[in-house]
Amino acid sequence: MQAEPRELERRTENLERRVDRIETVLPTLATRKDLKATEQSLRTEITDAEQRLRTEVTDAEQRLRTEITDTEQRLRTEITDTEQSLRTEITEVEQRLRTHFDVVSEGMRHEVRIVAEAVATLAERGR
Repeated sequence: MQAEPRELERRTENLERRVDRIETVLPTLATRKDLKATEQSLRTEITDAEQRLRTEVTDAEQRLRTEITDTEQRLRTEITDTEQSLRTEITEVEQRLRTHFDVVSEGMRHEVRIVAEAVATLAERGR
């Protein structure tokens, strides 16, 4: 079966249009070399970004460790100061209680002496 010349001409024109479209698109497609270069460039960017992030994390870690150490030192100082203040206050309260106890005790001795003298007096009268 032979194709008619007109059919052959139509097919040839279609083929030429398709080849023209292919020739238009083909130069814009990336080659393996282009893809390898892009891959290498991306790998380099990733490596650089990873290194920057590692440095940032290390710096942040160091800053946090320093802040933790400073905070710990401030808290230890506050605890020591508070402990000393409480010890001083306890000593002062203890001293005031001793003084108060001594005064009350002396007053009771005096009253016991008076009661003892009264009992002695009554005992002598009763004899």
